[in-house]
Amino acid sequence: MEKHLLVTVSDSPSHMHGVRFLSSFFGDKSQVKLTLVHVTPSRGQDPGFTERGPTAKECELLEDKALRNAGRLLEESGFPQNKTLCQYRTKAMTTAKDILQEAQKGKYDAVVLGRRGTTRLEEALGSSVSMQVLEQERSMPIWICRHIDSSRSGVLLCVDGSEPSLRIADHVGFILEGQTDHGVTLFHVPGKETEPAEGICSQAREALLRNGIDSSRIADKRGSGHNVAKAIQKEAQKGEYAAVAMGYSGSGHKGWRDQFGFGSVSKKLSYDLQGHGLWIS
Repeated sequence: MEKHLLVTVSDSPSHMHGVRFLSSFFGDKSQVKLTLVHVTPSRGQDPGFTERGPTAKECELLEDKALRNAGRLLEESGFPQNKTLCQYRTKAMTTAKDILQEAQKGKYDAVVLGRRGTTRLEEALGSSVSMQVLEQERSMPIWICRHIDSSRSGVLLCVDGSEPSLRIADHVGFILEGQTDHGVTLFHVPGKETEPAEGICSQAREALLRNGIDSSRIADKRGSGHNVAKAIQKEAQKGEYAAVAMGYSGSGHKGWRDQFGFGSVSKKLSYDLQGHGLWIS
């Protein structure tokens, strides 16, 4: 089944992390359709236009350069040109809301964000676009990408028995159907939940099997410790996974909370991305 992804594009070639992740992750690119979107910067928010908003002509040139660079990178990596569409949007509300508005309208299977580095204060205030998108009400998963290591493979699927956890398991199965380069490792860090780990993992495994993922491609691992984010980070680096997938709110829409006060575990992981993409339902 064809996958249709909405890919946000930066005006800076050095920040096209989402495009680079897609280029390295998908072995079979024939069943992947991409829509590239670039949202015009607004007054005072883009370092290239410090004292004023960009003129209409400058916006056109910026859009043309950004989309052209992204399209070229994707085509060189093997994505069919006829399956890569481009969109240019003038900011109507905020970048995050405009991206999600387009995502809802187009009914995409996921939104791919290229993650720029930000400070802890910016993270705490939720001022980065990726954090704003993550916290908005949405119906599709978000993929956050930064510092991608193209040599990695496989998906670390973090499970805790919650509804968001099962949704992301179904999403992983859907995305990997037909992509035989990647296996899936079910990863569970025991906490206070009453359901046994075996039951939690079996539900996620069933979601993968329903999507046509062969059982030989699925493995189980257990983490340990009170700091769930650190346990996931440790396994992600040790296993050199291409992507880490998890539900946003955790078991019971709470739990799996970051002990440092910066929100959920998924927020913590999005800040500390190193080498892999992060898929969040």
